[in-house]
Amino acid sequence: MVSPDTLILVGNSAGGAGSLFTVLMCLALLLYLINARAFSLLIRKNFIPGAEGKLIQPSLGAVTATVLPLTGRLLVAVFGASGMLVASGFVFNEVFFHKFPNFAFAFLLLAVLLAIHLAGRKAAEVSQFIFSSIAVIGLIFLALVGLMGHSDTESNLFIFHPPIHMSAVFLPLWFFVGFDLFIYIRRGQVPASGMFYQTVIGLLTAAIVLGLWANVSLAYVPAEKLAETTIPHILAARKVFGLSGRFIMGVIVIAGSCAAVNMLFSGIACMLKAMADDRRLPSAWGRSKHSVKFSVIGLAALVAVMMAMGMAGSEYLDVIIHTGLILWLTYYSSTHFMLCLSAWRQKRSDQHTVVHRPSWHLVGFITMILGIIALVITYPETDILLRVLFIVLAIMILLGVMLTGLERLIAKK
Repeated sequence: MVSPDTLILVGNSAGGAGSLFTVLMCLALLLYLINARAFSLLIRKNFIPGAEGKLIQPSLGAVTATVLPLTGRLLVAVFGASGMLVASGFVFNEVFFHKFPNFAFAFLLLAVLLAIHLAGRKAAEVSQFIFSSIAVIGLIFLALVGLMGHSDTESNLFIFHPPIHMSAVFLPLWFFVGFDLFIYIRRGQVPASGMFYQTVIGLLTAAIVLGLWANVSLAYVPAEKLAETTIPHILAARKVFGLSGRFIMGVIVIAGSCAAVNMLFSGIACMLKAMADDRRLPSAWGRSKHSVKFSVIGLAALVAVMMAMGMAGSEYLDVIIHTGLILWLTYYSSTHFMLCLSAWRQKRSDQHTVVHRPSWHLVGFITMILGIIALVITYPETDILLRVLFIVLAIMILLGVMLTGLERLIAKK
């Protein structure tokens, strides 16, 4: 939520959606609060993080129960992390130290994050708090400076800006993707009710900070430029606070990248262990006391390979990341669908302990599906996105069949 990719999406969405941005982001926030409620319900009903497959398998099968939670998150963790780290390298090179190689800085950040995780879970949690705080405080500071200053453009907070890009209307659906990783990380440490309220506080905080920054950006940078540029956050920071704003935004980008990659590594590693504990992956992996660290090492190695191959500069990087995000949203929608089925089945069997009223989950499922369709249709290269999506699903289904068969073979022995 504090990553540079999110800041780019926020700027593009604010410029493209105009004055409707705040309303659209509030609607996206409401949808994610429903998502958070669904995950809280899963935990309360003993579908602990990693065990969601027990809800999915009866209707969609064992392979789907393995592939669906895994695919989107892995794609974003590997390819998204590669892009963010390299972007941080370019920012460091352009803003702070021109002679320092940008790729060397990206690899240095990756090494630091890996060292933090190898130092232990506590080190990763403390680092996450520090990185996130720097990014959030910096963004709030720039937003407050912008509110107290005067825009030198024709646009300001009190002029209505009509939408200029239909695709921007749906971009807020991306802003809060990944909130569920927090649930994996805090598994067993916080009760379901406490986890839900902490998730809600996190989502509300992110919405307020991003919404404030988006409106300030719209007041200082023409909407057309915000919608089209790939660096809306840097342009806005420069307009708000001059060179100092550019430096502060550079710090925000680097800290936000570290926070996002750190969260991805922690969340995915905990998810892999949880799925192994639930026998969605080979159970031997879950029994190892160092499985989380090994997972982080594997993720870091994959990210290093992607950066070394120049994937961060590839024209397909954005398509692959969006494919991962689409699959992540698909997982959210499937969770609502399965909760609806579970509630209706219990109601038909005259059980009194119904999981939940299906109405909210039906709303969540339908809204997520419509949002996914809209995001795919309005993506600039829809045909390439669909092709990549098909290839990724084919590969992951094959891998899911192999992993499921391997676990069954181990269980028989």
